[in-house]
Amino acid sequence: MMFEDIVIIIVASITLLLSIVVLIHYLSKIRRITKEWMEASEIVKGIILEISNRLSQQDQRITDQQVRLDVIELRLEPLSKVLGKEGKEGVRVQEVSDTKQILEEVKDMLRNLEKGRVEISRVAKKREVKVFELLGELSPTEYLVVGLLKEGALTARQIQEKINKSREHTARLMKKLFEFGYVFRNENKMPYIYEITEKGRELTKKISQIP
Repeated sequence: MMFEDIVIIIVASITLLLSIVVLIHYLSKIRRITKEWMEASEIVKGIILEISNRLSQQDQRITDQQVRLDVIELRLEPLSKVLGKEGKEGVRVQEVSDTKQILEEVKDMLRNLEKGRVEISRVAKKREVKVFELLGELSPTEYLVVGLLKEGALTARQIQEKINKSREHTARLMKKLFEFGYVFRNENKMPYIYEITEKGRELTKKISQIP
């Protein structure tokens, strides 16, 4: 085998090895990004489900009011004929007039309920956008941890159990929150505990104030 062939084989082997290392590195990043994206998707699904439930409840109220309206219209049908006849007692005519006024008020109420349903949907979507703007580079799970620490200090083990993640995932997550200044580790206690910082409290306050 010639020297040039040996050099080519060595270069090819090194190139292959470097390619494998780079591939492993990026695969790890892709897996982590995919996992965080799935977590975010679950949070979004939860928000959408909550909005859907509220809209369903609003639709049910509108349906109930519509049924009542139909019943009122059926009861008014015989009375409405009185309005077209002359010589009837003034009191009866007044009663029918009052009933028709009530009917109009019910119709107005139904229209307002429908407007309210549309407004709820619009406000919910607007709130969702504002929440993600405030989160910035934080994933929903990371913000969940900040919210948990707002309620009280926790050990790494307790945090892991509450978010149902692996120890390695929890360690990376807490490191990121520490680097971003949302939490700090109190090493005066054993085991070490994590506590929320003022920056973390400010974030939860801003999100809670979103209308």
